[in-house]
Amino acid sequence: MSIFEHDRWFITIGENDEIIDSLDEVRKKVVAAQSLDQGSINLCAAAGPRPWWHRIFGTDRFIRSYFICEWYGDFAAIIFLDEKGSEYRAIDEENQTNVDVEVRKNISFGNYVALQEIYCLTKRRAFSALIEFIETGIRPDWLSYKFFK
Repeated sequence: MSIFEHDRWFITIGENDEIIDSLDEVRKKVVAAQSLDQGSINLCAAAGPRPWWHRIFGTDRFIRSYFICEWYGDFAAIIFLDEKGSEYRAIDEENQTNVDVEVRKNISFGNYVALQEIYCLTKRRAFSALIEFIETGIRPDWLSYKFFK
């Protein structure tokens, strides 16, 4: 299912969860988040009803995750997810930079170990990638990706 085929999206920016009915509104939220010095964005969408036997146990809809982004200062990291939940960690081969270990610890997606430098992007390039993805539904081809099941 493409990002354009949903009727609602769930976006979490920092600690704030919102349900949004317009992909254009999702884009505006992501653009506005760029002004924050640090934070995280998680974008998911309602992907249709579950079978009746799932609903008996309280889970009424499938949820499709699209991306997670964390940033701190001038650096960020992105994980795109496919329909099976596999991860595609973004790598910016054109703009590899040295990133302080303290910054990498703050963009490690909850891990206690600092993120490897290869997965660090500039915040500007990371947000450009997120916005391009929202507009096209395709991971930007100017980044490369490390696949994880």
